Amino acid sequence: MKRKFKVFLGGATGEGNEWREALKKAKFENLELFDPYKEDWDPGKDIYRELKEMLRSDLAIFYKGGIGTKNEIEIAELARNSIVKRFNDLTELKRFLTALNRAIDKSS
Repeated sequence: MKRKFKVFLGGATGEGNEWREALKKAKFENLELFDPYKEDWDPGKDIYRELKEMLRSDLAIFYKGGIGTKNEIEIAELARNSIVKRFNDLTELKRFLTALNRAIDKSS
């Protein structure tokens, strides 16, 4: 069984949260998406899980977001074990993940 490419999803929450559901509904057979967002997110418990998954990821994607996202981007860039990409357009983000999924499929 081949290993899936791990993708951390960070960015906009709240009203702009529909992007997360749109990505989860898309079929990316070669990508393992990790979305740390939870409505009942508890900083005392969940921050460690989130950071651990961000550091384990092959790719960290950030869509829009505010000051928290800027801090997450800094952490991901410091880790240097993952590629960091930022998007402000959901269509562009979907195209990128679709192309990545296909490229991984072809290389397998």
